[in-house]
Formats: sequence, C-alpha cells, structure tokens
Amino acid sequence: MRHNPSASTSVLLTHYCFDLEEQTTEEVVRNWLAEYPAKWVLSAIVEALYQGRYKVASVEKILFHWRLRGQPTSHFDREFADLVCCNLLRRARLRAQKMRARQTLLDAIA
Repeated sequence: MRHNPSASTSVLLTHYCFDLEEQTTEEVVRNWLAEYPAKWVLSAIVEALYQGRYKVASVEKILFHWRLRGQPTSHFDREFADLVCCNLLRRARLRAQKMRARQTLLDAIA
C-alpha cells in the first residue's frame, strides 16, 4: 500500500493528542506539508514525542531549526520510532483498508 504523508501525520497528531493551538488537524498538516518535506514532518513529530513535547508549536520549532541547518537532526533511535510510529501507522492503514473493503461490499449490495 502506498504511503500517505497527510494521513500518517494526522494519525500521529490525533493519537498522541497534540495541542493544535486552535487549528484543525487538517490545517496543521496542510501547512506543514506545503512548507517541508513529508519525511521531515513525520520525523519532527517523532522528535517532539521523544522530547516529551506534545504541541504543534514544538514540532514547528523543530522543523524551523532543521531548515536553518539544511537537514533534520533527530535524537531518537529506530526502536523509538518503531514504538511510537510505525506500528500505529500500520494499524491505521489496515483499519482504512478494512473500511474501504466494507464500503465496497455495501455499495455492491445496494
């Protein structure tokens, strides 16, 4: 299945209850993905989680500093990323696939 950066970013922000500062998840995701590479956005969210900072402003500061440096500088390891990110996103993709399959079946019956 193809990776969807927008959906993955939304899943992480929602699952970990990030403080969106009066914005919608969709607005935050759209703005970040318009300004930064998707891989940076996802890594910055994981970095914020690693630092125990569950605010959109924290992710934005991380992204800003990475842009100044010209590259991401993360402190988490692969094990941490797998723990907080990969398994969660895998489960979310499976749920979405099941929902699409169920809707396809319902559409065929109707």
